[in-house]
Amino acid sequence: MKNCLVVLPAFNVADKIQKVLTDLIRDSEISICVVDDGSTDNLQPQLSIYPNIIHLKNTVNMGKGAALLKGFHYGLKMKNIDFFISMDSDGQHNPTDVGSLLNVMVQSQADIVIGNRMSETRSMPLHRWLSNKITSLLVSFRVGKHIPDSQCGFRVYKKNIFRRLEFDCVKFDFETEVLLKAFQAGMKIESTKIQTIYTKDAFSSMQLTDIILFLKTYLKNI
Repeated sequence: MKNCLVVLPAFNVADKIQKVLTDLIRDSEISICVVDDGSTDNLQPQLSIYPNIIHLKNTVNMGKGAALLKGFHYGLKMKNIDFFISMDSDGQHNPTDVGSLLNVMVQSQADIVIGNRMSETRSMPLHRWLSNKITSLLVSFRVGKHIPDSQCGFRVYKKNIFRRLEFDCVKFDFETEVLLKAFQAGMKIESTKIQTIYTKDAFSSMQLTDIILFLKTYLKNI
């Protein structure tokens, strides 16, 4: 994992991010970048506990896609980094699943590997299950390949994707845009099962406006 950079977009997750970071740094070779996307809570003092983690910050909230791209563009300047790993910073992704994603990346020679939470959905809120199903069907139809969980943010990307392609989306629609543009560029996309985590206090930052943005991005890239 020493050739990987984990990028964590973070917005008002001061009460959740510490466990995620603690679990990640158990692998002393992994590089971690947290992008504070204009948080208004106590996030910065939490991050100061981890001096070896890269800290980037947007002064105002710009959106998940903008935070991810900020981390990826920083990673493009880092030597010996071949893969970017994106994860949510609120504890809804299990860091131990990183190995599964990387194994599929290496074995399949894919350009992108996406986590799949849809094989175990008992803890997933109904509205999230429904939105994931619909968006994944649309994306799968567009790319000609079954993508069971197209909105999952737990992914591995080959670094060079972000040298070759340019992206316009800065919110949740970024994760759809990158799949559609990667497909258009002839890149290989794979999925693998990961743990589905939804706790009682878990919430989604996705709003109706993000669904509208998904549709606009989807139609724009046809």
